[in-house]
Amino acid sequence: MLLVDDDVSLSRLFQYSLTKNGFECRTAMNGRDGYDLAASWLPDLIISDVMMPIMSGYEFRRKVLTDPAVASIPFVFLTAKSADDDLSEASDLGVADFIIKTAGPKILVDKVRAILGIEN
Repeated sequence: MLLVDDDVSLSRLFQYSLTKNGFECRTAMNGRDGYDLAASWLPDLIISDVMMPIMSGYEFRRKVLTDPAVASIPFVFLTAKSADDDLSEASDLGVADFIIKTAGPKILVDKVRAILGIEN
């Protein structure tokens, strides 16, 4: 899976947790680099922060949706934001889930398993 987040510490924590639970996880620091990696690697799942430099998570998701090679990859927003407007925009972009960063690595792993249809 691909994890796109500009918060290096949080990205490392989530990458470690996902890897420890048997997932191959590559990372990118912004939506532009995330898109390039997704297009060349075709991960099973994309997890993206919303607020990032260069290309936001929303812009990244819109770009993914325009590319048939990656448009069908399940996409999850991982963010510190939780306002109803953000949830509504995420829903409008057809994301599989919206995970609040404070939920922690265990919740992230559990949701990833559920989205990919993997039992514990």
